[in-house]
Amino acid sequence: MALGALIIKARLALTEEELVEQIKENPYPQLFIGREGRHSSIRPRLIHR
Repeated sequence: MALGALIIKARLALTEEELVEQIKENPYPQLFIGREGRHSSIRPRLIHR
């Protein structure tokens, strides 16, 4: 999940907060990172350490 999120972040040039919103609202990034449901538990802190 983290690798997929980092790829999306880099390709779309998003901040961590924008990335989280994009994943929460859009089903395509959810499928790309392996999340099937619309309710995502992804948070900015989980992406970048």
